[in-house]
Amino acid sequence: MATTRRIGRIAGLAVALGGALLIGAGFLPWAAAVRGGTTTTVGGWSLDAVRVGAALGAVLVVVGVAVAMVMNPVWRRVLAAVSVAAALVAGGIAVYHLSARTGDVHTALRHGATGGGRHANQTTTGGASGGQQRPASSQRGELGGVRAPGAGVWIALAGGLIAVIGGMGTLAAPGDPGRPVPGAAHAVGEPEPAGSEGKIEPMGSEAA
Repeated sequence: MATTRRIGRIAGLAVALGGALLIGAGFLPWAAAVRGGTTTTVGGWSLDAVRVGAALGAVLVVVGVAVAMVMNPVWRRVLAAVSVAAALVAGGIAVYHLSARTGDVHTALRHGATGGGRHANQTTTGGASGGQQRPASSQRGELGGVRAPGAGVWIALAGGLIAVIGGMGTLAAPGDPGRPVPGAAHAVGEPEPAGSEGKIEPMGSEAA
């Protein structure tokens, strides 16, 4: 049906959009720690879990495009189920990092890792340092204070949610019944609809 195909296209594009957001989230900060006027951020690519989420985002982009293009309702539902599973895992990674106090974030802060895994400079807004920047490596073991999730966490969470909605929309869409197979209803003991092609006439009808 035209309506089912339209829903599939829209849902597939939603899945692909969610995957793109998950990939883009890796380029944003995922955590920030503030202590004594010094702010240190952790880039997404410095966390292994974020790399996994970005990889799942790439899968969602491919699956979303496939959902939008595939005409077979069975394959469309299979791809939708895959997208829901991948989106739930990717969204779970974002939820896990909402506290900004996970083990990988703590390790990254101690080593001053940026998005590319390099040592970062911590920005000091006041205090004895006079507003200058100090290498993150000189602050190892001192990080703590207030921590907050970065923008990457929220973008990844939104991407996972959009992908889940797209996948669920495809699964909930009415199936395409297609054309009836002649004789299929008779094979299971159900009466054939009136006027259907391939209707099996009872024996002896021709003689009558």
